[in-house]
Amino acid sequence: MLDPELLNKGKLSEGQMKQLSQVFVTSSGDNPVVQRKVTELPQDRHTHEEHLYGYHEPVKIPIGKLSLRRILELLDKHETDPVKNTPEALALTYKLDLGVVQAMITYFRPFKVHVPDKVKPEEGLAKIKKLMIKPFYLDMKKDSQKSGV
Repeated sequence: MLDPELLNKGKLSEGQMKQLSQVFVTSSGDNPVVQRKVTELPQDRHTHEEHLYGYHEPVKIPIGKLSLRRILELLDKHETDPVKNTPEALALTYKLDLGVVQAMITYFRPFKVHVPDKVKPEEGLAKIKKLMIKPFYLDMKKDSQKSGV
């Protein structure tokens, strides 16, 4: 696998070593003093604002393309008033292809936030805990009765 002569292959012969020892580099002319450029550390230490949809929206969007904000706006307009905001009207408004707008309306919906009313103590997490713990204690009782404890 490993070549035993591998270390010797990289070594130079005696003649090559003599030739290299006679090589010198000399410079002519003025040698400018190289100065290190001192850069200041940034003084702005505030946290950057969080973007609404988790990414920075571009300022310029080409015709025929939409940002996430504009897509949600389009879907919301159609959802609130489908008679007024038909796919044809939305395609003209947003300068999109009619087929693209129809596909967007067919396959996508705007986000809906559901905020439940006040949860009663017997509902929600408390109810789930009760249902999960009850069988566990029943199994423990059966086991203790069988063992005679």
